[in-house]
Amino acid sequence: MPIEWKDKIAVRGYELVPDFFSSLEILSKQLSLDKNKAYGIKRLQSGGNGRELLIDFDSLPLEMREKLGDPRKVTNWMDKFYKFSKDVEDFYLLYRFESGKGLESKHVKEYTVNACTLKAAGLLKTARTAERLSKRGSLRGIPTTIWKDAIYFKKVQQMKYGYEHTLPANERRFLEALRKFDTEGLESLISRKHENKNAVKVTADVIELLNNLFAGRLVKPTAKMVFNEYMRFWVGQLEVINNETGEVYNRHNFPSLDDRTILAYLCRWENKIGTWNKRAGDRQRYQNQFKVTHRFTPAKMAGSILSVDDRNPPFILPNGKRVWFYIGIDLASEAWTTYVHGTTKEGIITDFYKNLVRDYASYGVGLPLELECESAL
Repeated sequence: MPIEWKDKIAVRGYELVPDFFSSLEILSKQLSLDKNKAYGIKRLQSGGNGRELLIDFDSLPLEMREKLGDPRKVTNWMDKFYKFSKDVEDFYLLYRFESGKGLESKHVKEYTVNACTLKAAGLLKTARTAERLSKRGSLRGIPTTIWKDAIYFKKVQQMKYGYEHTLPANERRFLEALRKFDTEGLESLISRKHENKNAVKVTADVIELLNNLFAGRLVKPTAKMVFNEYMRFWVGQLEVINNETGEVYNRHNFPSLDDRTILAYLCRWENKIGTWNKRAGDRQRYQNQFKVTHRFTPAKMAGSILSVDDRNPPFILPNGKRVWFYIGIDLASEAWTTYVHGTTKEGIITDFYKNLVRDYASYGVGLPLELECESAL
């Protein structure tokens, strides 16, 4: 299967054996014979030491090129509509479950490719429907043709882009995924397997009930004790009352939980605040542990906030002094985007801001929208 290699199309040596050459030795001899000729098969990269033998696709005879397939040519109708979308990728990058967790990078890539493929499938379906209507043809069988094109498109994606979609190979399941994508959008592709299955069970009402079981005690109960009481409540052996409203909780409105789920949720910081305060009676320790001095929402987009700070790394100069650095760190990407250094702090902050403008101009991007630094800077 031909691949892109630098600015050329390459074929791995083993892919030519045995269909076109009986062995790698015969192929190597042919490469040696053609090495200094103006024509013939040309080598792009020698094999050995962990490297693959790569052959220039365009130097192969026409018959070989036709059988291998040229990835630069549209060999699938879906490729006319396929486009990798940065907006789709950003959606999955910023997606968060109820627990606050996001998707792993491998799943972001997988879902982005699948979503872009389904978008292309939808556009192809629209175009194919319009074409048949214009010719007064039957619309019967169009979904099946879309499914076949999508399955074959995996090979085209691998050749042209180095990746492939993971949509269902089964026709019924693929068309169901396409239908859900059309109605529910990008979120329809996200599998709930990434989240703990019990997370769906733990609603705000369940958390409130668990906190009521947890609170109002002089001694902190273990998660096992809370679990046992919860299960007694769940089977009808214990009645729990909301002290604030006087409401008696209806056990039929609550799911069955396991002790690991209860432990995980009771250990979360936001669930410890009220219950710890009720038991401790020590306001100062409560303030120190739980009161937030300030709140800062982490930056999500690169270029939104630049953090500026000075650093004094342990590099000793010949005169026995250390070097001073001013460093700018993009908070979203955590990349060091600009810096200056000097033997003293005096004056180099001005050089830092000058260098900031020069560096960002050389990157071809705009200056950060916000700066985060000490007031003296």
